[in-house]
Amino acid sequence: MSDLAAWIQAISALAACGVTVVLAVLTYRYVDLTRDLVSQGIRRDAPLLIGRLEPFGVLYGRFVLTNVGLAPAVDVYLRLAVGPHSVVWRHQILEPGRSEFFMLPRANVNHIEQLEQLAAAGAVLTAEIACSDRDGTRRDFSSPEIRLKDVFENWTRSGWCEAPATLHDLKESIERGFKELTDALRDQAR
Repeated sequence: MSDLAAWIQAISALAACGVTVVLAVLTYRYVDLTRDLVSQGIRRDAPLLIGRLEPFGVLYGRFVLTNVGLAPAVDVYLRLAVGPHSVVWRHQILEPGRSEFFMLPRANVNHIEQLEQLAAAGAVLTAEIACSDRDGTRRDFSSPEIRLKDVFENWTRSGWCEAPATLHDLKESIERGFKELTDALRDQAR
């Protein structure tokens, strides 16, 4: 009987050892997969800054900087340049979903150049965008050069931006229509 008991104990010890090895391998795999998920989560939770040019009224353009990432952008740096004129903007933190709006750089601070004037001059907009994430990793989101002539032509075709001549014609048409309406009401009142 003692031999049988010894064999049972040996087999149960081997089974326990095998189960322990299997659990150790499964635990290692679980830790490895968890590490991958965490690193992907960290990458996914990084700031993502997007810069775009959008119409401002019917004559002007402005640059919009938006954090579309899931994490705040820290130590944000933006440099906009149109020809020799540039502006630099720095900000401590840009929260996810937040946007900041900027007029295009110009020579005269008191005068905003119309997009048509910039396009006719062959102006090119460049934007240097950088920030850090929570861990201090520096990220660069600089955009390629934007030819304002192409932008103006596309916006004019789509109706987002009107040429000053078109606005002048529209103003005259509204004034003419208002005068005709006023005259008709005055005639009707008599």
